[in-house]
Amino acid sequence: MQAPNFETYVFNNGTIDACYLNTSLGVPCSQGSVPIIGVNATTSEDVQAAVKFAVRHNLKLVVKNTGHDYLGRSTYRGSFIVWTHHMKNITYNPSFIPQGAPPNEIYDAITLEAGVQWYEVYDALEAYGRLMVGGSSVGGSVGAAGGWTRVDNVVEMTVILSTGQYLTVNTYQYPDLFWALRGGGGGTYGILTSVTYRTYASLPVAAVFFTVDTENANTTQALFTELLRITPQLSDAGWAGSGGVSNDSMYFFYIAPNVSATVANASVQPYFQYAANMTGVISQQTYVLQYPSWYSWYAQFYTNGTQNGANVLIGSRLLTRDVLETKYQEISDIMFPLGSVWDFVAGGKVSKIDSDSRYAGGKSIARVDTDLWRIFQR
Repeated sequence: MQAPNFETYVFNNGTIDACYLNTSLGVPCSQGSVPIIGVNATTSEDVQAAVKFAVRHNLKLVVKNTGHDYLGRSTYRGSFIVWTHHMKNITYNPSFIPQGAPPNEIYDAITLEAGVQWYEVYDALEAYGRLMVGGSSVGGSVGAAGGWTRVDNVVEMTVILSTGQYLTVNTYQYPDLFWALRGGGGGTYGILTSVTYRTYASLPVAAVFFTVDTENANTTQALFTELLRITPQLSDAGWAGSGGVSNDSMYFFYIAPNVSATVANASVQPYFQYAANMTGVISQQTYVLQYPSWYSWYAQFYTNGTQNGANVLIGSRLLTRDVLETKYQEISDIMFPLGSVWDFVAGGKVSKIDSDSRYAGGKSIARVDTDLWRIFQR
């Protein structure tokens, strides 16, 4: 059994229906929560036919690309699955005009079918010297158009509704649905068959790598607390990335786009020096490197590995700048005992909402103007 959330089914009496990898247990291999039948969709017409079939026969319908859902919502016991993983078309268009838009509204864009994964997008864009805002995981498992959509950069979507109807939605066509689809949800409104994203010119990036091993938890927490304290300054300097902390170790790796090595070093050296002077540090490794493009950094660290998930629980918290500046010790006292892993979004980008994404059919949506950071605790 590799991923219990996807494969197992637990009855009310606690009995588990599953198929275990360890055959020595002597437990019969059962279906668990794995769908019993479905459609390997390769076109939008396949998805339409599958939806109509499910409606006609009153079937529980689930949708899966790579299955990158920690809660296992891309599977269900006794269900009928629409598998979009082999919808792999990628179309780059430097002069994309959304349907119904005025002719002068032009985007340098890329259209991805539902089965395309982020590593495939990045490989395609590199050939054009472009990049886009996306996601990353070791081995590239995350879906780009049917999984983790980057809503502020979406220009247009195609979707199959529960009626089987095929729609192209954007700011000009079905704007309410376009707005709703960018709000997420497990197939709440329909099945996406493609997403069109804005792209951007490729940029060089600076990267910082920090690891430390300590003699005790007090030393580690002091280092973690100081990192929290300077997070607003690191954000102002353009850094973003991930990190993790346990009782006797801590690490983080951040990148900053279009930042010189001199500026990058100046912004992180004070923290490096703070750690070097800390009593109880056993070993410390620090690097600041320059990469000619974001893709070259990504290719070094994310293109190797297996495309298999893990069983984790993610909790998302938004922290205002003033909280980080004044209550960093309290935040540390909460996060440190959890053995947290965090993702750091720089520059308050969580709150800087594109004007187009704030409207649903002409109705303005309230925006948050405070700088925020997103911290994921796993």
